[in-house]
Amino acid sequence: MVLYETRMHGPYQPPQTCYQPDGGILNPEACIAAHLDQARTHGAHLVFSMRVTSWDRDDENGVLQVTTDQGTVYRGRKLILTAGPWIGQLVPWLQVCLFVCLSLCVCFLMPSIYTHLHTSTQSVCVPERQVVGWFAIEEPSRAHCQPSALPVFCVGDDKNCFYGFPEFGNSPGLKVGKFRHLREEYTDADDLARTITSADEQVRVDLGKTL
Repeated sequence: MVLYETRMHGPYQPPQTCYQPDGGILNPEACIAAHLDQARTHGAHLVFSMRVTSWDRDDENGVLQVTTDQGTVYRGRKLILTAGPWIGQLVPWLQVCLFVCLSLCVCFLMPSIYTHLHTSTQSVCVPERQVVGWFAIEEPSRAHCQPSALPVFCVGDDKNCFYGFPEFGNSPGLKVGKFRHLREEYTDADDLARTITSADEQVRVDLGKTL
């Protein structure tokens, strides 16, 4: 990465930028579809619409066992868990490890955030509500909001840290969110509130002030 004074095309001019020339964007839906296609190609049997309720290891036979909400049991020699916000329920001991890794990653880009994360006692594996927004782009400014002109960005101050993506793919507009949003934690990811509130709207106002 290179830290230098820069001038960007368009209305937003950051005073100083940490730029990563080899950075980029991945479409998560397309990535998942590609992984599934590759798995099928290599002989994987894909099962959908089942929830993993537990997993265990048979130390005597060296077999891992996964149980689903439909009572189905799968056994194998290797197991990869990618449970997203439910990972803390399936692997509680990962909480501290994930917390430390996130602190190191964020520290590199935003040193002011590192202090908060490093001293916080909250676990990363606790599901946390995150709200993002897509902002419409006026046609004269559209060229300035494409990946060739506007990179993925992270901008903020001592109080807030916002991140965003240029317009790309089939998602019109700029996608922007606030790191950790309102810090609303949930015991179960299924209980996460999905209704936009006035507090969520205030985050949008704060974003405008920051930019």
